[in-house]
Amino acid sequence: MTTPEPPDPDRPAFLVLLVDDHHDSRELYATALKRFGFSVRTAATGRQALEGAAEAPQPSLIVLDLRLPDLSGRDVFRRLREEPVTAGIPVIAMSADAREMELALTLGFAGFCPKPCAPDTLVRAVVSVLMPRVTARHAAPAGGPVTVSAAPGGGWWEVRVGGKLAACWPSEFAARAAARQYGDGTP
Repeated sequence: MTTPEPPDPDRPAFLVLLVDDHHDSRELYATALKRFGFSVRTAATGRQALEGAAEAPQPSLIVLDLRLPDLSGRDVFRRLREEPVTAGIPVIAMSADAREMELALTLGFAGFCPKPCAPDTLVRAVVSVLMPRVTARHAAPAGGPVTVSAAPGGGWWEVRVGGKLAACWPSEFAARAAARQYGDGTP
């Protein structure tokens, strides 16, 4: 991963709310995000996450551990979606149980990071949600099949509609989530 440019002091940084009940993980991920130029607010419980999400300034994105001591991450996510003030904040799920990726996609999370997660992997996930790199966008042909596959050469995932390239994403999760907007079901 290349070293990012120092943040521009005249441009406000994106604020990430990082929710993890493990102190060391929280510190590790917060440090990585700050080095990349993000502002970071942390929380160790579900209740703190709900308070931190509603607090001004509101976060641009939330990274949410699904296994918290007081509330499950799914309950926190549901409550965030029920409140108009937090309903539009994208949320990346984190879990040591990689099987929860499918559930996260179904529930509408913006991304998923399996734990343990390398700090640069988390930074890439946050960047991919906040600043998606859409390379091309074509009108979806009526009834055209939607497919998701690894791009030739690796590193990106393609979403194709009726065989035409619609978008490229840096993770399979993001590509599969985006594919839902083009088609009639799961790619």
